[in-house]
Amino acid sequence: MKVLNLRCANGHGFEGWFGSDDEFLEQNGGGRIECPLCNDRVITRMRRG
Repeated sequence: MKVLNLRCANGHGFEGWFGSDDEFLEQNGGGRIECPLCNDRVITRMRRG
């Protein structure tokens, strides 16, 4: 299981849990991930600092 730090286009940060990087890419490409605060579906993965 991978825990990814995500951010929507409105700047809200949240975590997403995925089985793999490919699963994240598939779900995100299909618009199936949305921000829990504003329901935006333009999601990006934040880089580790």
